[in-house]
Amino acid sequence: MGIGRLLPELSGGASWPYAAIGAGYALIGVLMVIHGEVRHRGLGEALRAGAYADLEDRALRAFTIGGAVLGLLTVALIVATA
Repeated sequence: MGIGRLLPELSGGASWPYAAIGAGYALIGVLMVIHGEVRHRGLGEALRAGAYADLEDRALRAFTIGGAVLGLLTVALIVATA
């Protein structure tokens, strides 16, 4: 949660927006780890059966949109407090 600690001190502004975005990064990271474990198990089962399990478009889209939104919010917050 470096963004929630370092940037408010540098800008002299409120820390809650940075903490909220930092928590969003942490949440998306946890979700990626959980999804990776689920995917690992599903892929292992598929390979043992002689098949292949594609990555779900829905999961890929969700992580891409989540990461892009967090990135844009970070940039907007940094620019707004600069």
